[in-house]
Amino acid sequence: MSISKVAQLTSELISLDSQTSVSNAKIAQFVVEFIKPFASEVELIDYIDSNNQKKISIVVRIGEGQGGLALSAHLDTVPGTGWNTDPFEPRIIEDRLYGLGSCDMKGPLACILLAASTYTGRKSKPLTLLLSTDEETDTEGAKRIAEQSTIFQSVQSEYCVIAEPTDLEVAYAHKAAITFTGTTKGKAAHSSTGE
Repeated sequence: MSISKVAQLTSELISLDSQTSVSNAKIAQFVVEFIKPFASEVELIDYIDSNNQKKISIVVRIGEGQGGLALSAHLDTVPGTGWNTDPFEPRIIEDRLYGLGSCDMKGPLACILLAASTYTGRKSKPLTLLLSTDEETDTEGAKRIAEQSTIFQSVQSEYCVIAEPTDLEVAYAHKAAITFTGTTKGKAAHSSTGE
């Protein structure tokens, strides 16, 4: 896989607006068209979010059997605020690709899609792609995959690599949840919003 293929696919993904506040139907359709030629099975899990926007999570099985590896990424991005340029216009400046979601999550998503397209272990164990939405807010897309996906339930992957950026370091159990009890009131927010 060449860097130019990764940069090209990432650029195409950046140009598709998939901020959490809007429908992700366009990027979901793009991803489905990309993976159709090598997928054994594709499952779409769609719903209407709390802002009345259509959302689609995608689960893909490549190969046969159970177990194997799952690769996970999300299709949504944080809001495109604070940019001096068009956040949906990808630009390469001094060997760096800029655009909304280039690092979180359009670049990692491109890497997952290109890696999956070359998977050769189809007869031994499956490769499963778990592509959720609303990760930047309430993780509703991942919850729905866990609850509704027949592929996810039947494959029962042995391992899962989540392509979330971690300063190029492998992290175990990177995401966490904290539960507060009592009279404390709070507001759910993503760390990128500074709230």
